[in-house]
Amino acid sequence: MKRKTKIIIGLASAAIIVCGGLFGAGMYFYNVAVVPAPKSFLSKSKPIKKGDALYPAHKWYQEANKQRWNEISATRHLKLDANYIAAAKPTNKTVIIAHGFMSNKDNMFDYAYM
Repeated sequence: MKRKTKIIIGLASAAIIVCGGLFGAGMYFYNVAVVPAPKSFLSKSKPIKKGDALYPAHKWYQEANKQRWNEISATRHLKLDANYIAAAKPTNKTVIIAHGFMSNKDNMFDYAYM
């Protein structure tokens, strides 16, 4: 084989290995970040105790008068499940608190308490 042919084969092989490695790394990070499955690196939620800084907010949220609102999308059959907590004083303002990926509405009590 000519030297030029060997160089081309070597570069093509290296490019295939690099592309395969990048694809594998991309799939790994996709599975870690996007796929909704239990994540070993996330800490398990611990029960909130009286000495914790979030205890007053958690207790308030548990005892708050919540209305449960449900809405179903007509096109994609998606379900919205929300809690409505009225303000202590009459107001025309409303706050919407949305949880992040792989969380739920009950983990947002500290924001609702503010």
